[in-house]
Amino acid sequence: MELVDFFKENFESLSNVTDYKIKEFFKNFYVGIDKDRAVVIVIKSNIQSGRPYNIKTKALSLECNAKVTFSSGTQENVHILKCLLHNKKDKEIFLEVAKLFISDNYSDNYIIETFNTLQNFFSNEKELSDNELTGFYAELYTIYKFHDSLKIEQFWQSHDRMKFDFSFSEKLKLEIKATTKENRIHHFLHEQINSTYYDIYVLSYLFRYDDKGLSLYDLIKNCKSILSNYKELSMRLKYIEKNTNIERLKELKYNQIYTDEHMHIFSAKDIPKFAEQTPSGVSKAEYDSSLENIDFVDVDSFIREVKNSLLEEKNV
Repeated sequence: MELVDFFKENFESLSNVTDYKIKEFFKNFYVGIDKDRAVVIVIKSNIQSGRPYNIKTKALSLECNAKVTFSSGTQENVHILKCLLHNKKDKEIFLEVAKLFISDNYSDNYIIETFNTLQNFFSNEKELSDNELTGFYAELYTIYKFHDSLKIEQFWQSHDRMKFDFSFSEKLKLEIKATTKENRIHHFLHEQINSTYYDIYVLSYLFRYDDKGLSLYDLIKNCKSILSNYKELSMRLKYIEKNTNIERLKELKYNQIYTDEHMHIFSAKDIPKFAEQTPSGVSKAEYDSSLENIDFVDVDSFIREVKNSLLEEKNV
């Protein structure tokens, strides 16, 4: 059962809570509410003699090594992580993200690192632009499309704005580009398509808006189970949901048939570019390149190339 569903089933209709009301969701991991109906996660500490201390920010509070008495009468040393946000969406995202940090070892260091990760996550409130959402759509559609053949999600960049969207190995890279225009013209960093260090492929999408198309909202839902075993990647999905109005996610829809028919893979060496390597003292050179009149790579050939590269790396 998802933690959000577990919470709703046990606590959504509760009233008149005098202190804490919690229930075990996983071994040593409890969820519940306090007297102010704030969502709380209570975790049994690995050490029963740890030094107590508190941390509080706008979104979260953490009480470490608190001595509490359970209804059974046993006294335990616990960590209490509390969501101070009262919006329903924020509470549910807090629960979904908190579940990612279930562990077998709740040391003080692990709890502090978890708190800092969650705090950084909730403090980033930058609303995503339409272009950024389209970029996420393209990357998630790639995961959705190549999950069965390549388990490609495991090679997705752990955070946004890395040089390449997917890194299969130290040498083999994949960059994702998308446009809603009729012409296949994309913007590149010079080093993304001209490098002596990497074998680079570019997966290019042409998107066409369609009221009946696949929405970003549904694409995220489709990818949640695929990414469920990857903490950092799952948090990237939560970041999109947290910082984007749900109606925007539902309204961003592209025709899936058109997407599939106009999805092409190119070798970076064939893409028009400046021939020179980046000279010393110059960085972040970038420009637009048209991919209209160059040959693209067969999808099956690309999949074989990736699998062979992974096999070679494994055998080194």
